[in-house]
Amino acid sequence: MNNYNNIFVNINVNVNIISVSATPTVLQAPVAKLCHLKNNQIIELPEDFSVIKIGKTSKGGIPDIDLSSFPFSELVSRNHAQIRFDGNNYFIKDTASTNGTYINKYPMLSGIWYKIAPRVQISFDKQNIVSFVFAIS
Repeated sequence: MNNYNNIFVNINVNVNIISVSATPTVLQAPVAKLCHLKNNQIIELPEDFSVIKIGKTSKGGIPDIDLSSFPFSELVSRNHAQIRFDGNNYFIKDTASTNGTYINKYPMLSGIWYKIAPRVQISFDKQNIVSFVFAIS
């Protein structure tokens, strides 16, 4: 009998039946993070999301990831970038920000999704002052 919650093993030896049940181990889902390079503050991305907005709080609203409290946040636009997860891979897109978004110090073209992997540096300004490392743990 296939049952994902319980595994049953039946051994029949000379009319003696022994039953053993066990519950399979549940693996913890990996967590994606942005690790700030200046103060080592970590921002964990939600487990279940399609698109996350990155920027600063404004009269128009609060982004999913608010960088207002980080040093040099004046370099970050209100609607700076977005991160999306397709179930397998993570992507980032600059949303026409004033100071641009950079991957490993290379400028991104606005409106184009770029695939990101662990250990990639993401900067939200030209001088790489507001910079994070993308990680999955």
